Amino acid sequence: GPLSDDASASMLACYGVDGGNFNVHIDNHGNKDRRVLTLIYYMNPGYDSERQGGRFVPWEITEDAPPKTEPPTKLSSDVIRPLEPIDPVGDRIIAFWTCELPHSVEEFRAPLGKPDGRYAITVWLTAEEGSDVFASGRHILSPTEAHDQRAVQERAPSERERERERERE
Repeated sequence: GPLSDDASASMLACYGVDGGNFNVHIDNHGNKDRRVLTLIYYMNPGYDSERQGGRFVPWEITEDAPPKTEPPTKLSSDVIRPLEPIDPVGDRIIAFWTCELPHSVEEFRAPLGKPDGRYAITVWLTAEEGSDVFASGRHILSPTEAHDQRAVQERAPSERERERERERE
């Protein structure tokens, strides 16, 4: 199948002070990024989103968006719109296609400090090496200029790939 049986990638997010958020983005940026499915598990018993914020916000790609391509097509903010936010309550899991769903995290507030912490584990399942799971192309959307530059670097061919290309010519 298209999913790899290797360990994939993971991240633990811990917000224990005011101000944490994540601007709208798409997780997978193309090239060597084989992440296919994102799973986020929230560990926040008694979480109060009205008081604490920090909700997960899925965004819809509108019909005005350019088609997906490989290398990926960069989306702009005028072709996406937010959907209903999801509370990060304890024992909740969110799953979505890594290169399909723009998403963000609202600003988090911790009036009580660490007892108001927001905790989540993210796991990305990956495609097998050489899989054609991305044959139809991808969109990209980076949350910051620095993140966008890193994504561009990750998509750039390596010196070894450029050398192979020259050999083929």
